[in-house]
Amino acid sequence: GLVYPPHAAAARGDARKSFGGFEAKRKGLLPTPSDKGGNNYADNDYRDRDGASRAFKRDSDGTLRGYSPENYSNRHDRKSEDRWEAQQKDQHNKYRKESHHDDRGDYGRDFDERRRDNNNRDTSRNRGDESRRSSSRWDRDRDRERGGDEDLREKIRERRASSDSIEERQNKLDEMKKEYANSSDQAIKNMIIRMENELKDDRRRKDVEREECLKKEGELRERLAREEQQNRRRREERFRREEEERMKKTRELASLIASRPNIKCDSNNPWDLGRGEWNILTGDYEVHKEENEEVNMKNSKLIPKLSIDPEQMNMVKRMKGAGNGGAAMGGVPLPDYGKLEKTYRSVNADLQMSRGGSGTKEWLYIQDDIRWRPDFIKLRTEVHDHNVEQLKKDEEEIIIKEFNIPIKQKDVLSLTGLKWINDQCIEFYMQMIAKRNETDKARELGFPRVYPMNTYFFTKLTSGGHSQVKSWTKKVNIFDYDLIVIPIHLFHIHWAVIIVDFRVPGVFYWDSMKGEDDLVMCRSFLSSVMKYLEEEHKSKYDGQEIQLKDYVREIKEGCPQQENGSDCGMFICKIVEYLSRNAEPDFRQQDQPYFRQRMLWEICNNKLISP
Repeated sequence: GLVYPPHAAAARGDARKSFGGFEAKRKGLLPTPSDKGGNNYADNDYRDRDGASRAFKRDSDGTLRGYSPENYSNRHDRKSEDRWEAQQKDQHNKYRKESHHDDRGDYGRDFDERRRDNNNRDTSRNRGDESRRSSSRWDRDRDRERGGDEDLREKIRERRASSDSIEERQNKLDEMKKEYANSSDQAIKNMIIRMENELKDDRRRKDVEREECLKKEGELRERLAREEQQNRRRREERFRREEEERMKKTRELASLIASRPNIKCDSNNPWDLGRGEWNILTGDYEVHKEENEEVNMKNSKLIPKLSIDPEQMNMVKRMKGAGNGGAAMGGVPLPDYGKLEKTYRSVNADLQMSRGGSGTKEWLYIQDDIRWRPDFIKLRTEVHDHNVEQLKKDEEEIIIKEFNIPIKQKDVLSLTGLKWINDQCIEFYMQMIAKRNETDKARELGFPRVYPMNTYFFTKLTSGGHSQVKSWTKKVNIFDYDLIVIPIHLFHIHWAVIIVDFRVPGVFYWDSMKGEDDLVMCRSFLSSVMKYLEEEHKSKYDGQEIQLKDYVREIKEGCPQQENGSDCGMFICKIVEYLSRNAEPDFRQQDQPYFRQRMLWEICNNKLISP
């Protein structure tokens, strides 16, 4: 079963066994020189490519297996290896000639070359450029057998391979036809025929692709037309619903006007009662003429930029929904007043502005007419100059102190820009409304008596019940008033207000930023107030119960809605001011910049301007 080294097998004339050397060579094994010296090889003496010495024998099934006897050396002679490879190649060639010999003599060599070319052509058909090169080589072999001008055909192949588009290929084909019209070479004619067929196939494929593209384009246009038609129907439906909603509100407003009690007054406009300037300290009332001065049209595009900020509104809504007031206080970023000033001046280059402070105390005041509606009283230049003077004072300097509430510069600073109005200004403004409605002129106009609660009242009520706030009204009987105003500071980030109207009677919740998920919370607020009224009535009237079944509990749907995250405090102040004159709140978000200017002057001078 031993396999002889190739030179030993050849010496014995055993060509079949000499293939054992080829099998060892294929497996990566090389013969090693013998320990006896010289260039002779011992039987079964081979070495691995990594230097390991091995010997080989065949098993009973004919498989060649190797082992590494310890008595063989790892030395390797390069010349011996080259000599062995040359001998191996000669033996192999001799064997092949003997096996494939015929009358031609060199048929074996020819047969081997053709088989190699065929194998190369078959294996390269899926390799792109190599496939074309293999085909070209096959064409050259075929043309060599047939005869003909090889250089001429090579030039044609180059022209054929260099073509890019169908048009260029067609032009070159036409040139070739003219150039070789008289050629008798059949190979050239066949090549031209193949090129014509290829061009036909390419044109047919291009036509198919073009038809598919046109078909897809048509389908896309039809789909876009259907979508546009659907969107148009949706828009029309939305406009129709909005128009119906607007007409519904108009009818409700007309019905409300018709159902209001007749109030004796000299004004022709029942919604504009008490138009003029009210001096809260002296009780004097200066009537203003009902002349609607034209608004400054240059600022018509500026006013929405001053008051509308959807991004800030959405941020406050998220804070309100999360219910985390502590984290929300620093959540609204401070504006860049430098950029704001440039933006405002880009809208109106003649705009009069004043700017001061730094950091969180920075302010920007517009000394111009920014009324959105002409029926509001135009602020004089003296009013703007007075406001700027108050803003330039020191932070802790007291500007006015009434109703036991000191107003400092840092308080009126909250009335500028889009800052959050603080509770000091809200309480002071509510007390001014209550004081005005106690004057003789207000009673003549039929204004209701108003009692405003402290801004901390509702927080104490919900945390401890009636016992926590019983002493707050020890010297006052709230049931002697017409309206009870209860401000609500939700999570320290949003202001709303509950109005108790004993004339209806009813309890009403006003919120300028109502959310879809606030219904349960609002009803719980109304229930808390109703419970308070029940306990307070028993306390004031020796246990006598109030008839709560006669009270209306309502979340107001017609409440004006804000369009930023800063004006909620302004909204509740103006809602109370309107209701205190028996007027329906009909102002808008665009009116707030003007109201901020006016409220700053009103608080600093303890005066109210109506409407």
